Amino acid sequence: MNSFVVILLLVSLSVANSHNIMSIFPTCNEFSQLMSEKFKELRDNGEITRDSCQGSRAECMKVNMEKVRCAIDAEPSEECMAEVQTFMKGGICSK
Repeated sequence: MNSFVVILLLVSLSVANSHNIMSIFPTCNEFSQLMSEKFKELRDNGEITRDSCQGSRAECMKVNMEKVRCAIDAEPSEECMAEVQTFMKGGICSK
């Protein structure tokens, strides 16, 4: 689940990432859209800024993305979870 959340959180960061990730995980499109909308909302109202946290850029991104995830009550669909899990476990690889 953690790697899944990281992937989806990164989707929220840019349109380019969103397009690339969603072409790999199309069943996650709805959840990704929720994440993206919440990210923009929190950014626009000043709850998420690059300067709002201590540490490295990566740590700041992690903290901000945790805020986004925790602000959403929804969960990814089972299909989305299965698709990401298959990818993460290498189920897409021919051996």
